[in-house]
Amino acid sequence: MVWKKLTQNRKMLEDVSGFKIIIPEGHMKTVPLDCDICGFLMRDYSDASLYSKYGCCASCFMKWVEYDIDGWHAGRRPTSNEIEKEKEKRLLQPSYLVK
Repeated sequence: MVWKKLTQNRKMLEDVSGFKIIIPEGHMKTVPLDCDICGFLMRDYSDASLYSKYGCCASCFMKWVEYDIDGWHAGRRPTSNEIEKEKEKRLLQPSYLVK
């Protein structure tokens, strides 16, 4: 399946059953359900927004990207050991807040 130009600013994709998807030309790519770095579910707009810019959730952004943004852009990523340690810490935190 290939996107075809429909109008000046819209494109269309038609699947084998004839179902058509029409989107604006500059449409954002979709955000996955889980972070590519840590594997935790995306929670909210901040996760989606940061994923679009940096390819990770807000928690990973604050842990690894924010402090070394130049390194991140250069392709530096946390090791699997660092990721596992961070995941263990996050799993110990409550998944809810009580006020």
